[in-house]
Amino acid sequence: VLNDLFDLGADRQHPTKRRRPLASGALPLWTTLISIPVLLAGSFGLAYSISTGTAIALAIYLILTIAYTSVFKRLVLLDVICLSVLYVWRVVAGHVATGIAYSPWLLSFSLFLFVSLTFSKRTSELHNLRAAGRSFAAHRGYHAKDLEQMKVFGTASAFSAAVVFTMYLNSETARGLYRQPELLWFLSPLLLYWVCRIWILASRGELLEDPVLFALKDRVTYMVAVFALSIVWLATHEFFPRVPFLR
Repeated sequence: VLNDLFDLGADRQHPTKRRRPLASGALPLWTTLISIPVLLAGSFGLAYSISTGTAIALAIYLILTIAYTSVFKRLVLLDVICLSVLYVWRVVAGHVATGIAYSPWLLSFSLFLFVSLTFSKRTSELHNLRAAGRSFAAHRGYHAKDLEQMKVFGTASAFSAAVVFTMYLNSETARGLYRQPELLWFLSPLLLYWVCRIWILASRGELLEDPVLFALKDRVTYMVAVFALSIVWLATHEFFPRVPFLR
């Protein structure tokens, strides 16, 4: 809500974001101004009821969000880094709220993956910018000629996430958590397929400007998720004979 409020003027001029509730006028401004403190109070109350650490994690997330919306969103590359950190911080907050031990592997993988997805978001925006015959993204700092470089950065980050994931599969951590960790190697082609597909769609201009929202509506993503969860479930049980060269 804060992000939409800060970007209200720019969103009203955007071809797709102008359909957002606040930008389109479907949601009156006064309701937003009332809902922000109410939602903040409710969120912090719920977070504090879980633990003090969860409330602190939420406070840090709020500070990072305000910093991104008011400053970093308009700075080239720093906007990508800041937004990716916000995504990763949600994972950190989940660790704090649930009491589950931190996983350096998960945090490293998440960082590279979210950097890639954020670059795909910028790629889609620049693709739409070029299609509209414009050369500069207002309030962003990016130029249409940055499009090819965004693709390079994004695909490099995607494959970095894949490398971190394969390193995890060969780690003692994975061996200690799963009865048949060798089955997890079948996740690698699924991951590569999914991220490569995201970038093919982004390069064609067929990806929504919000890749996370796209994934939530994408049937292929759900199919990949079902296969991935099935592999993880099988890896936690010992149904098959071990494959020596994958041990």
